[in-house]
Amino acid sequence: MMSPVPLLAPCSTRWPAAAALVLAVAALAALPSVSSIRCFECNSVKDPYCKDLKANDTASLAYLKDCKDTVMPEGAVPFCRKIVQTVLAVGDRRVIRRCGYEKSTKPCYHVDDEDHAEVVCQCFEEACNGAPGRGAGPVLLLLASLAAAVSTAALQER
Repeated sequence: MMSPVPLLAPCSTRWPAAAALVLAVAALAALPSVSSIRCFECNSVKDPYCKDLKANDTASLAYLKDCKDTVMPEGAVPFCRKIVQTVLAVGDRRVIRRCGYEKSTKPCYHVDDEDHAEVVCQCFEEACNGAPGRGAGPVLLLLASLAAAVSTAALQER
């Protein structure tokens, strides 16, 4: 007659494998997490298509870049940024899309100096710095144009 086979193997044969698994999971959990987001990166001075690229357009995918590849301070959390800039002397409107890491307290803000005016907007979702369908695009253009006109008038009064 055969001797009965134990249902469970002795602990000593299972311990090394279980311990290695627990240690591997603990080591992975201890690694710092890296957050990343993909944003459109381009400048309409170099590429006119940048002015109106849209998130849902296949041709726009070439401009989608992973922000983890952007140089930024350690621990910074990237987000997407879109800048609509008007060069006052020539009235040239430029669009710059890129990753950012220094957050503003406002979703959009206006910067104005002697030679240019710009509206800078930040967003925190994948590919969110593309041109809007029919939403804020005309509003941003109107604001940038208005800011340029006010700045030009102020400079002429000096």
